[in-house]
Amino acid sequence: MMTKKLNIFADFTDPDLERDFGRWSLPGNRPAVYLGVALLSLLWLCFIPTDYRMHGTSSTFYLLLMLRTWQIALGIAVAVVIRRNDNRKIYNYLICIFWLSTLSAILIVNTTRPTEYSIHFVVDIMALLFSYMLIPNRLIYQLVPAVIFTVLSVNYFLFYKHIQGPNEMQLAMTAYIMVNVIGIVTSWRSNAERRKRYLILTELQHTNQHLEKALAEIKTLQGIVPICAKCKRIRDDKGYWNQLEEFMSTKLDAEFTHSLCPDCMRELYPEVADKVLERQQNRIQPK
Repeated sequence: MMTKKLNIFADFTDPDLERDFGRWSLPGNRPAVYLGVALLSLLWLCFIPTDYRMHGTSSTFYLLLMLRTWQIALGIAVAVVIRRNDNRKIYNYLICIFWLSTLSAILIVNTTRPTEYSIHFVVDIMALLFSYMLIPNRLIYQLVPAVIFTVLSVNYFLFYKHIQGPNEMQLAMTAYIMVNVIGIVTSWRSNAERRKRYLILTELQHTNQHLEKALAEIKTLQGIVPICAKCKRIRDDKGYWNQLEEFMSTKLDAEFTHSLCPDCMRELYPEVADKVLERQQNRIQPK
């Protein structure tokens, strides 16, 4: 079964199979990386006016501008490296580092907002969902940045933000927990389905290879086969004459044994032919 071949992180338990899957899936992951980098870069740019309205031309605004510029540059660099590199491990590490940097930058931006500013909570939830679903990666590499960000955000929300009451606190805790649960389940199912699809395609490829090989062997028996009119030997492609059974053994996955047909039996051994043929007939008749 498929589930027996996966561990708790939806990876193949066979390291060689997991490595082959990584090489197979990398070309399909690149478009998601480009889309994710472009979308996050656009979001970083969209919040620059908010920074300006809150901080004007102060040093905090320029610090945030540098932070957003760094994130956009990092995303472009990651996309370029992944485009030119076919190493699955490098892909895993780069995407993990990219999300660690992205979520850390979001947390830094949150610290520059007023204590009553609550929009960052929605941004946190979106960022966590994006970290699980936007760019494909192994679940373990998605968990690390998401868990670190969740722990730090929860602590910042509890100890530094202005909380109206226990209901707001309960809502925030429930939201952080649920978004991680949803992200983990969705990522696990996505990784498992992709690996299942890889196994199906691999088995289909092997089946096609076997069929092509069998078809090639069948085609070797087609066409004109030179056979001696007297001794019935067959000439092969190299010009050698072979016994019929030897020639057929090289073309078919079968072995030949010798016997006598009824006509030849009566011609060569007329005195015992009838008894032998009768015994053979009784042996093959169903009881």
